[in-house]
Amino acid sequence: MYNIPYLHKEKQILHKFITLFFLILLSPVFLYSLSDTPQDQVKFLNTKEVLWLEKREKPLRIGITQIPNQILKHDNNYSGYSIDLFKKLEILLDTKFKYIYFNTWDEVLEAGKNRDIDIIFFAQKTEKRLNYYNFTDTVLLQHNKIITTSKNNVSINVTQLNEKKVAVVSGSAIASYIKLNFPYIKLVESDNEADSLHKLLSGEVEYIIAEPVRVSFYIKEKNIDDLYIAGNFPYDYKLRIATRNDIPIINIILNKALEVMNPSEKKALALKWGYEKEVLVDSQLLFKIAVVGFILLFFLTYMTILNKKLRKTQNQLRKVNETLEQRVQEEVAKNREKELIMLQQSRFVQMGQVIHMITHQWRQPLNTLSLITQVMFLKCKKNELTEDELENFKVKTTQQIHQMSQTIDDFRDFFKQQKEKTIFSLNDTIQSLLRIVQPIFETSSIELVVLKMENIKVEGYPNELTQAILNILYNAKDALLERDVKNKKVELSLYRENNHIIISIKDNAGGIDEAVIDNIFDASFSTKGKKGTGIGLHMTKIIIEQHMHGRVIAYNEDDGAVFKIILT
Repeated sequence: MYNIPYLHKEKQILHKFITLFFLILLSPVFLYSLSDTPQDQVKFLNTKEVLWLEKREKPLRIGITQIPNQILKHDNNYSGYSIDLFKKLEILLDTKFKYIYFNTWDEVLEAGKNRDIDIIFFAQKTEKRLNYYNFTDTVLLQHNKIITTSKNNVSINVTQLNEKKVAVVSGSAIASYIKLNFPYIKLVESDNEADSLHKLLSGEVEYIIAEPVRVSFYIKEKNIDDLYIAGNFPYDYKLRIATRNDIPIINIILNKALEVMNPSEKKALALKWGYEKEVLVDSQLLFKIAVVGFILLFFLTYMTILNKKLRKTQNQLRKVNETLEQRVQEEVAKNREKELIMLQQSRFVQMGQVIHMITHQWRQPLNTLSLITQVMFLKCKKNELTEDELENFKVKTTQQIHQMSQTIDDFRDFFKQQKEKTIFSLNDTIQSLLRIVQPIFETSSIELVVLKMENIKVEGYPNELTQAILNILYNAKDALLERDVKNKKVELSLYRENNHIIISIKDNAGGIDEAVIDNIFDASFSTKGKKGTGIGLHMTKIIIEQHMHGRVIAYNEDDGAVFKIILT
């Protein structure tokens, strides 16, 4: 056999390459074996998170208070769903927690704000609390119910609670939700669920809204047996673990631990503390299922026979559907055309209002220019005009002309139709509108008061939103002038509440007639008789709902009407 040198050399290079390749593959294992990370520590945490837990001199402090069945206090011992959950987290994280008890929920929140605790056992995530806490994913979902006495054992929904006295816990998320969305409910606030039950049984209120597990605790404790669940309340508690937002790693660690926790353990905890019910199938239920199955089989056979007859009519139905679809499209096109016409009419009305505003804005600058010009003419005629006076004339006339030019700039794009959404400042948009309408309100002796104006940005169409707000402001102005109110006032506010953006406009014109208040946003409906077109508020509703994806409501309060634009 011939020995070929260059082949031998290639084999050596290949061997070296294979050796280097395996060394590269094994290097991470070797480096990992030399690292300081303990091999028996929590596997789902990274090195930084494990070391952070190890280096803590004191255990993480958890603020707790009695809320059945989340936290229950027996002398100096604590039990409940939350305690069991945190015991399992201690095992997963190989760490210990320190439980600090507070007498009230408000004390727990205050301790969290002051950084006296690191964790709040469970809390509802709200915008205000995000200033102090981070929140894990939802741990426990609680459904709230409408509860009454057995005397009123009639099913009811939330819309039927108008003008009813309803008790809820003071300061709760439900109380804020009702005030915002159902202002006609007569809200009675209580200290806790036990106090709500007392008010219900004493006849002080007709209904309470509460979570069943908490209520059942007090029912058993006080041996109450004459209550009735009248319906569901459309607001659930999505409870999460809250942590200090100045130490975000706590939230990261807890979220990871909750993700790896065995789902069957979570279900067992929920069953133990009454948050989930196990469904058992018995022989009677199986018999019922068999009967239902037989009936279904019978109907399936019958339907198979009928299917042949139904196929004969499918072609006819298809033709009818095609005709119907064409008619629907034609009607939709007609409605769109009507809507565009109404929008154009609304803009024509507002153009008249804007021209009126420009007249007021220009009246003062024109008077000033006239006066300055007359003075300069007299001085020029008498040869008394100096260079300083001429320069002063130039400065003053320039200022007045600039003011008038600024007015034109303010109105120039007022009715310009926007095709694309933009992110804009609500504060700047509303302030610009107020500068425009202020002279009209002052002329009408109406005080325009800004109560609150937070700095908020949204995505949408600023010009259209301006038109919607202007419609409401002019309605308030007309109502105040028509009823000849002595101290005329319109109050405007911009603020956040429960993850919503609120624009509130309130007047003191005596309110809207309750007989027509539900119709004020309808097309062509007007409370001004022949003087009104009914377009303004209807277009406001279309702009807010279809273009800004919000909603607008109106109700009476104190001595006037309140309009609220609610954006998300």
